[in-house]
Amino acid sequence: MTTPNANEAPRHVVEELWLSYFNRYLLHHQVITEREYRQMVELITQRTARQRSRNETR
Repeated sequence: MTTPNANEAPRHVVEELWLSYFNRYLLHHQVITEREYRQMVELITQRTARQRSRNETR
């Protein structure tokens, strides 16, 4: 197992934070429903888990 590139790890963290923030913003401003919000949370979680696993296998 190799450690991720110093530039890659923060990029994934920042991406997850922005996606989560924007998702909450849309819910708060009633652009999306609670159901859509929960679906997006699941998709964001899946996406970031895949990205982390890719970094661990490099």
